[in-house]
Parts: sequence; structure tokens; C-alpha cells
Amino acid sequence: MKHWLGVLATLLIALWWYYLPSGPVCFVEIEFIAPDGTAPLSTAEILSGVDKVTLANIQPGESQTARIYPGDASENEIVLFVNRYPTSTENNNWSGQRYYPPGTAFRTHIQIDQEGKVISEKSCQLPCSFD
Repeated sequence: MKHWLGVLATLLIALWWYYLPSGPVCFVEIEFIAPDGTAPLSTAEILSGVDKVTLANIQPGESQTARIYPGDASENEIVLFVNRYPTSTENNNWSGQRYYPPGTAFRTHIQIDQEGKVISEKSCQLPCSFD
């Protein structure tokens, strides 16, 4: 029995070691500022450093938050791709400054208008609040 517990513990440690994202967790909030009746955002893809997260079906007036792990990558920016299909085949993209050095936990809030374009962005180093 002790042998099996040792094997199980070793497997759990190996899974943690190989699949745990590196670096601090960061949060990116997408807020869709649009009148009621506007078609939702199909997808919003967020890239920062080595991580990529996709948020889907963001309704007007709704906010969704993604956790990303940018790691220690040298790219010092956040990239956002917004898709409004089927109401539009046009994809919008936006690149914003990541204000903190690699390895720093941060929070970013991005507002998107009904055309799928970024209208505002604010960022702070964690722990922080925008209130």
C-alpha cells in the first residue's frame, strides 16, 4: 500500500511540475459596451507573453474575465483579437502596452464598443482595484 501511495504522490508532483503555468496569474477583463439588441462578440482572443485565452459570446453590457500566465516572456504587450461573426466578417485587433516587467502580476480592464473596437483600457499591478 505504501508503494502505491508513493507512486501516486510522484505522479501528482510530475503533473504539477509539467502542467502548472509558470509565473504569476494576471487578469484581463473584457467589457462589451453596446446597446441592448446588439449582437454579442463571438470571440475575444487575448495574448500576453506565452499565453493565449479565448473568451466567447460576450453579450452587450457584460464583462468577462480571463486568467492569463504571460510568464517571463520579453514581449511587453497585450494583444486582443475581436471577432463579431456572423454580424460582421471584419476582425478587429488591438495591441496595448503591458506596463509592468515580465513576471509581474497585473490586472487590465478593456472596454469594447459595438463595432468591436477598443475604446478604453486601464491597467494596475496586483493587488489592486479599479474602484
